[in-house]
Parts: sequence; structure tokens; C-alpha cells
Amino acid sequence: MDRMEVQLSGYAINGITTQVLKDWPSLIEELLESDNFGEKIDDTGDVTDLAEKLTSGCSTNDEKVKVVYNWIASSITRFGRNTIYADQSVDDVLETKKGNNAEITFLLISMLKSLEIGAEPVIVSTRSNGQISDVYPIISQFNYLLARTKIGSQQVYLDATDPLRPIDILPTKVLNVRGLVIKEGEPEWIVITSDKEDKYLSVADLNLSPNGSIGGTFEDTYFDYGGIIVRDFIKDKNNKEIAKKVFDTDMNGVNVDSLIIIGKDSINVPVKLTAQINSPGYAISNGDMIYINPQIIHRMEESPFKTIERKYPVDYAYKRSYSTTVDLTIPEGYEIKENIEDKAYKCSPDIASYTRKVKADGNKIEVQTNIEVKKTQVDPKFYERIRYFYTRAVAAEAEQIVLTRKQSDTSEQNKPVQPGSSAANESTAKGKK
Repeated sequence: MDRMEVQLSGYAINGITTQVLKDWPSLIEELLESDNFGEKIDDTGDVTDLAEKLTSGCSTNDEKVKVVYNWIASSITRFGRNTIYADQSVDDVLETKKGNNAEITFLLISMLKSLEIGAEPVIVSTRSNGQISDVYPIISQFNYLLARTKIGSQQVYLDATDPLRPIDILPTKVLNVRGLVIKEGEPEWIVITSDKEDKYLSVADLNLSPNGSIGGTFEDTYFDYGGIIVRDFIKDKNNKEIAKKVFDTDMNGVNVDSLIIIGKDSINVPVKLTAQINSPGYAISNGDMIYINPQIIHRMEESPFKTIERKYPVDYAYKRSYSTTVDLTIPEGYEIKENIEDKAYKCSPDIASYTRKVKADGNKIEVQTNIEVKKTQVDPKFYERIRYFYTRAVAAEAEQIVLTRKQSDTSEQNKPVQPGSSAANESTAKGKK
């Protein structure tokens, strides 16, 4: 959203001017000396004792960073709104086992420093809070705190406020935003990004009946941000609610007979959901014809981009990779009259791609679709191309396969009964009865 914020630059009393708005080095220095910021970093006492105890079996700093992160994420409960300031000391956070996001981050930094591992606070503005302007040093622009350290030779940014998020995945709200590292020396601006994707692999193995009903299995496997989104959703839901959301059962009229979830409580493995399903009327059966949309799972029904023009960048936060395979067994006695075709769409310059491959072999049809979003931010000048890309993908996924009863079967059913044949004798015998 567009908005305007104001900051007092200075004031004058009796001809004496007091400057309020200073420069970035002065702002950083004030934060480092602040009771609610820099003074909350404390690598002594209980913090040191706990850090050394937790990492006693570690041989490298990388192992120590992961152990400390995992302990804080799973042991300290976050509360309160987003902020860059702390009220509690790190010792109080250890005692109460809870803190706001800044207090948890200061605890993480303090424990790493106590192990002689370099760590620094980084202030950012979350995506919903808006973009940073570095023209004026206005501290109210910032509303979140991260920690920066090193794993191996690479600088990493950490946020240990969520037990469902592994160390190498940051919350979506801080992706593609600018941050200011709070340390001695010249101001250092950085951009927070992630190489992790929202990714899933989906497989549907289905049997189609002549009356249009289907039955079989859905299997989804979610990785990285996809795993976090699903794991967060399913943590307090029953199986019916989970299936309804993940497999969009209401849209397709699908009933879920059973659901198995693997990886629900383990943040370092993908989340896998396997469902036994049935749908009494998914396909349309009309005489000798059956009409079926094979994209029964994760169908793109509408474009997310509905406005004609856009003045701001499209921000996906993270890259996306979605793969869906539908294996469909058609009824005996039927054949394909009209099949859907292979498709391949690209949104250039290297923004996104959509592919569909179709294979038919006997009574088996396999439809595989892949959608990839390769850029996390897209300039508005490419918006028309993005809209067109999604429009074509939606149209492709609305297409249907048409099946027809084989002519040999139809002619056999309608063939006249010859006198003296076994069928005629059987008919006569039935008449006598």
C-alpha cells in the first residue's frame, strides 16, 4: 500500500536548534548503546553455561550453531507483535521460556557469542510493513530482528522463533526485504533472499468406471516452504479438514476414505500425505461417451492476476516448483475418442514455465504437468506476459478427455440373434420357463 510517514527532523527553542533526525552511523551507535537493544546481548552467566552444555558433543562451529538454533526454536515460545526491541533480559527469557521475536533473537546472538561464534543483529521491515527508504535514518521503518552468523564460509540469517521451521528456512515475511546490519563501522545494507522453493510432487493413481465414478489414491509430497505451509496448516486439524484443504475435495466432489501423514512432526524431512479416495460422479457418462478432466488434483482453476494493469513488482517471495502426475485407467471396452495434447508455455524472460505431457497406452492414460516460477521478483513491465501465461495454463487445465465405447462392443450388443444359435436356444429356454 502507498502511505506517508513523518519523522521529526529537529526543533528550536529560544534560537537553539536540537537535531533529532541524524545519520545512519549515529542511529546504529544509539542502537548498540540502547538498553532495549545492544545492551540485551549478554554472553555471560547462565547463557554461557547453557550454550557450553548444549554443544559439549559438537566438534565444529557449524554443529554448534545448529544445536543452539534447534534448542531455542523448540524450547522458547514466542509471543507479542513484531518488534526490534527487547524488554526482558536473556536470563529472563531463559527462565520464563518465552519472549518476543527480538528477545529470542538476542538470546540466539548471545549464546553464539558465548561460544566465540560471531553473530550480529539485523533490523528489517517485514513484507507487510513496507519497503525501507534509506534516504533518511528513520528507525520506525523497521519492525523485525534477525541474527547473522556464518555456517561454513557462507553468511546466513537466522530466525529461531518457530519450532516448525528448520535452520535454513526463513519466515516468508522477511524474504526479498532490505536489512541493516547493526555493528561497528560503516552501515551495511543487505537483501534477505532464499534459495529454497515452495515445492510439491503429486501423484494420482485412479480407476474410472463406465458410470463416471473414480477411485484410487492421491499422494502429495511437500518440500521446503511447501512443507512448512502444509505442516503449519495440519498441526491442529483433523484428517477431514486436512484432506478438504490439501486435495480440494469439495471442488471435485471427492470423498476421502483414509489419510496417512508422514513427516508431520519432523521438520527436516518432507511432508507426505497419502489418501484413498472415491468420487461417485466426477466424470460425465452420457450414453456411449465419457467426459473426464484428468487434472483432478491441484487443478489451476483461475489466474491469481485479475487486474489489467499493475504498477508494482510481482513478488513471489520464493521460487515455486509444482509437479503433478495423474495415472488414469479407463474402463474395459472404451477407447479414447478425443485426447488432450502436450503443452509447453513460457513466460519470458525466464520468469515461469508450464509443461504438460500426455501418454496413452491401451487402457492407461498418463498426464504429467509441471509449473515452475523461476524468479522471486518480476518488474511490472512484464505483468501482461504473466497474466497471459496464467490464462493459457488455466485454459489448458480445463480441457477434457472424451472416451467412447468401442464399436466392436456396440455392434456385438446390437447383433441380431440367428436361429439355431446358442443364444437363440437360451432365449427359447427362458421363454418356456
